[in-house]
Amino acid sequence: MSETQSKIIFPTFEENLEEIKQRLTSDFKLGMLMIDASQLKNIEFNFGRTIYENIFETLKSTVSKLKETKQIRKDDIITINQSEGNQFYIFLSKRKNEGSFQLSDYERLSERIQIFINTHMFSTIFPLIKEKPRVNIGYAIAFNNPSVKEERILQAMISEAEIIARYQTIKNIMGYKEKVYDLIIEKKIQSYYQPIVDINSHEILGYEALSRGPKDTEFENPYVLFTIAKEIGLLYELDWLCKTNIFKDIKKLKEKKKLFVNIFSSSIHDSKMRVKYLEDLLTETTLKPNDIVFEISERYAIEDADFFNEITRLYSNTSFAIAIDDSWIGSNISLLKNLKIQYIKLNISLIRDIDIHTLSRNLITSLKKMAHDVGADIIAEGIQTKKELKTLIDMEIKYGQGFLFAVPGPAFPEVNITEIYLEDEGLKNRLLSSVFFKRGMDYFKKGMFDQSILEFTKVLEIDQDNIEALFHRAHAFYEDGCYGPAIKELEQLLKSNPDFTRAHLTMALAAEKSMKYDLAIQSYLEYIKNAPSIYQSNIDLAKKRLEELLKSSAAD
Repeated sequence: MSETQSKIIFPTFEENLEEIKQRLTSDFKLGMLMIDASQLKNIEFNFGRTIYENIFETLKSTVSKLKETKQIRKDDIITINQSEGNQFYIFLSKRKNEGSFQLSDYERLSERIQIFINTHMFSTIFPLIKEKPRVNIGYAIAFNNPSVKEERILQAMISEAEIIARYQTIKNIMGYKEKVYDLIIEKKIQSYYQPIVDINSHEILGYEALSRGPKDTEFENPYVLFTIAKEIGLLYELDWLCKTNIFKDIKKLKEKKKLFVNIFSSSIHDSKMRVKYLEDLLTETTLKPNDIVFEISERYAIEDADFFNEITRLYSNTSFAIAIDDSWIGSNISLLKNLKIQYIKLNISLIRDIDIHTLSRNLITSLKKMAHDVGADIIAEGIQTKKELKTLIDMEIKYGQGFLFAVPGPAFPEVNITEIYLEDEGLKNRLLSSVFFKRGMDYFKKGMFDQSILEFTKVLEIDQDNIEALFHRAHAFYEDGCYGPAIKELEQLLKSNPDFTRAHLTMALAAEKSMKYDLAIQSYLEYIKNAPSIYQSNIDLAKKRLEELLKSSAAD
């Protein structure tokens, strides 16, 4: 909810009690509906107060529209059970043909309103928590009895409506269970795939596997499908069917790519999903264990810490990769450090309109640092616009996924590079820069330093502030024996980027070759002082060269 919007306030049951009592006595018969949103309270514990309040305000807004959309009559009374409550009572006004309005009519009315509310709330709930709405409707009828206080009659009616709401929950679960069971038995689950792309070079890193039910049903949405399967106790069976389909599709991959597969707590207890079985299964494909990336939702760290601990034990010493999915707050850094995380996937809510939301950019910057601390790459999910893409490229996010690149499709969709990159001058230049940089690195690794220098020069003609291209061109000059140009470029780089540690080592090596020993000593000292421990072998080299230079200087 926007900070500028005012909260919707409903009168409480107590505040409208006198009017409701009067209607009961005057009409003799009174019907009511109960909108029970008590299950939404779990959202506050799992996802925080802000998200819960956002969702609950959406619910209140939807309930307030029941009259204007003619779901109920304008004279019906809408109340809330108490201030900050989570149940709404709708006391129905007398119908023209009240005698013909039976319990079955109340049931149909409650079903219609439940569909209306859940449909309108879906677009708010799913982007935030990837769950279907959990709002149930109960109903009841009361008759006036002059020998019983109106308050007792109304309380009994409310209790009856609450029982019906719980019964509707059970009824829905049983109906869903039969439908999902049929989908599993008849194998009506289809596998779709969405590419995950290096947003600078446009190359496809891999594909996320998504499973969907039959087209034009609510089970077509994978999140609805798996949420319901979990609620009715069929998640294990559904999960295994989906993974069986996915591993069959691997054989259709034209070239080696990574495959991102969602994993649930039920999978960890499945002997067929144990490491040895998966490794044996992969022998029939072109993929290796480190090409399979298991996606684990960040919320499991809150909801199922035992699952996280088991994942740690099972996968820490294997070649399978792990991605944390739906990350948006980085609340589980202590848990992440216990896992060998290769990827952290940002929640779509952070990516949406990131080009205009400073807070989202700040949060992603923090998550980027966290990813670096655990040695992981960031994947931005849900990219839909070129503005979002440009912003993420500027923020140096490496990988992206979303409808901008490709909608999920059968194995395996391609990325429409022309429409995304080549028709936009800014993105086109970024793409060319990335292509030239990759070529430069390829030539460098082959020892073709003159060709490498030409490619890095092309990058700098497009993007003169690309410090990686400037550094690698200087390094190519050094490897090619052109120490003067190398020193000149490194001085230029370090003038504006004094903390670029690698440049100090290359500067020291080039200065030593040029017999500029004071510069070499100073550069070795800077490198030893500031280089991170992951470069220990280079640090040892710098210390050795420094020691020899100091001895030589002392001898002179």
